[in-house]
Amino acid sequence: MTESTYPHLRMRRLRQAAFIRDMVQEHHLNSSDLIWPLFICEGEAVSEDIPSMPEVKRYSVDRIVEQAKTAVQLG
Repeated sequence: MTESTYPHLRMRRLRQAAFIRDMVQEHHLNSSDLIWPLFICEGEAVSEDIPSMPEVKRYSVDRIVEQAKTAVQLG
């Protein structure tokens, strides 16, 4: 018969203080970590769907400026 290596006493010292939990957590995700992909195409006043990416469009340079303003307003 083999002995279990699983500890009978589970150390919880890293879970007690909030600052330590924040320090050792694996992921920090903020709105500043997110990106808004914008795809540019030639032409003027162009806004076309990209079939392989639902709800994503290609924009001409004049339309990209409008989209960038929207992104700035959203934060």
